[in-house]
Amino acid sequence: DSPVAEDLAFADVSVWDGHSRALLPGRCVVIRDGRVSEIVEASRPLPAGVRVINASGRTLIPGLIDAHVHLMFDSGPDLLTRGPRLMRDWLDLTRRYPESRDPIVRRAQLKLKSGVTTMRVLGDGYYSLALRDDVAAWDVVGPRILTAGLHVNGPAGYVTGGLASRLGPAEQAECALELTSLDEIETRLREHIARGVDVVKIATTHGDLGFADAKPDLPEEWV
Repeated sequence: DSPVAEDLAFADVSVWDGHSRALLPGRCVVIRDGRVSEIVEASRPLPAGVRVINASGRTLIPGLIDAHVHLMFDSGPDLLTRGPRLMRDWLDLTRRYPESRDPIVRRAQLKLKSGVTTMRVLGDGYYSLALRDDVAAWDVVGPRILTAGLHVNGPAGYVTGGLASRLGPAEQAECALELTSLDEIETRLREHIARGVDVVKIATTHGDLGFADAKPDLPEEWV
C-alpha cells in the first residue's frame, strides 16, 4: 500500500490524459490513497477532507514509461572507454546490495524526477529483482520496476564477450547468462525465469562498444 497519508486535489490544472489530442484546461485532479481517483471540472466544488494545491498555470500528464533503462552506472564517455573496469566496480556494488544501494536508488530517483513512473531495467543483474521489490514495498522511493535480471547472450556474446570479456568465467556468470548450445536453452531459461524476472533480455547482434560493426550473437534458430 502507498504510504501517502493524505488525500490531495490539484486545482485549476491543465491535463493531458494520454488519449485526447489536446490539453484539457481548467481541471481538478483528485488523489486518494496515492492514486488518481477522479478528474473533474475545476468549477465543481472540491471534495471535503482533501488538501488543495493551487496548480493554476501548471500541466499534469500521465507518468512516463522508460522501456530500456540501465542503473549499473552513470552514462557518459567512461562507459565506452573504461567498460571492463566499470564492470568490476559494478560487480562489487551489486554483490553488496542492499548495503550498497544508495547510488542505484539515486539513479532510479533521477528517473522519477524526470517524470518516469515505470521503468524496465534490461540486464543489470539479479540485484534488480530485489530493488524492484524494495520499491514495491516502499522501502525506497523510485519508479515501478520491471526487470530482466541478467542479460542473455550467446557464446562470447554481447556482455560476456564485450563489457565483461576481461573477467573470469565465474564473474562473467554474474554479468550475463551465456548460452552455448541450442539444446540447453529451455532448461537454462526456465531456471532464469524462475528467479522471478519480468522479461527476458536477449541480443541477436552486438558491436564492440560502438567502435565496430555489429556481429552475430544468438543464431536465429536459438532466438
